[in-house]
Amino acid sequence: PTSLSPLALHLVLIIAVLQSNLEHKSEYFKDPSLRYLFMMNNVRYIVQKIEGSGELQELISADYLKKLDGYVKGAMTSYQEITCGRLLNCLRDEGLYVCRCFTSQVSIRALRKRIKIVNIVFEEIRSLQSSREVQDLGLREELRRSMLEKLMPAYEGFLMRFSSHLESGKQ
Repeated sequence: PTSLSPLALHLVLIIAVLQSNLEHKSEYFKDPSLRYLFMMNNVRYIVQKIEGSGELQELISADYLKKLDGYVKGAMTSYQEITCGRLLNCLRDEGLYVCRCFTSQVSIRALRKRIKIVNIVFEEIRSLQSSREVQDLGLREELRRSMLEKLMPAYEGFLMRFSSHLESGKQ
């Protein structure tokens, strides 16, 4: 293991204090997803500044830089879980079946209501996402792609499971 110089240790300490201050400031956001977005944006900015400077890269260990990048990825994951969780919950099968004569059948009424809810929640997420800013274009694209990778299979699976029930109009 490489040991850091006193200057490098001081720089790492400054970054850690800055990150702690950012975490404290993030608590001003009432919406937890905004807290993660704030942290993701700001810590990613720190990582970019370090990566953009040869001198800083020499001072800061690659391990510490990976730790900061891991923090950004963790904030992104938490942001996505909060943002997408409500929609993913709507795409579950629970509450769509009724028991009749020892069999379970899809309730068309419940399915139609659920589809309306899915559309409303999706529109809320879309509207919210379009109003939030992610300065780093690469991070924005990674976040968008990652959210689509989570949402699209769940939505497509939901449609595959229930589209025949809507087409047939069975009760």
